[in-house]
Amino acid sequence: MGLFRPRQCVHSCVHTVESTAGGFDPDHIWEECRTMSNPLSWGYNRNLRVDEYETPKQMIEHLVRTVAYNGNLLLNIGPEVDGRIPTLQEERLLQIGERLSVNGEAIFDTRHWDHPDEPSQGIFYTQSTLQPEVVYAISMVWPDTELILRESRPTERTTVSLLGSNEYVHWRYNESQFFIEPPRLNVNDLPSPYAWAFKMTDVEAV
Repeated sequence: MGLFRPRQCVHSCVHTVESTAGGFDPDHIWEECRTMSNPLSWGYNRNLRVDEYETPKQMIEHLVRTVAYNGNLLLNIGPEVDGRIPTLQEERLLQIGERLSVNGEAIFDTRHWDHPDEPSQGIFYTQSTLQPEVVYAISMVWPDTELILRESRPTERTTVSLLGSNEYVHWRYNESQFFIEPPRLNVNDLPSPYAWAFKMTDVEAV
């Protein structure tokens, strides 16, 4: 999953890590290889319990973090002996796909931005390769009042919207902090149960 960006190279074309956040130079191609379970299982393991599989939210966060750092995510599937995908793994793939149907714009055709994340805020940034003036702030936690960004600032041309919602998004900039007020939505009206993507145009890195 994710977007692999092929480039010509001679040696060490792709750096790889297994089930970790990476930490590579975002300008070099890298890939995280990860299974769906903990303990790790790269093949079909019928002894795995339901609680040993990662949740959809955890898998989405792995994907978002990897893309924010300009990496590619390889998510392993362990099929049964006859080639069928186990039901729980199929469910996880469908859940990830459902989230990407809303927030895929912030994942596909994107690259790392000047600042990949704001760890204390649970926020990851990506930048569109098709429209470089567009930057996405992906929040892993729905803000109770406001989203506070310290690594970006608006300009006079800035607009902010929430992917999957037509509601207006208010924002302001004060004391070197970019405040985004999410629309007031009922739980059932949220475009996604986790990983909300705010689309920002014409913002600058701080």
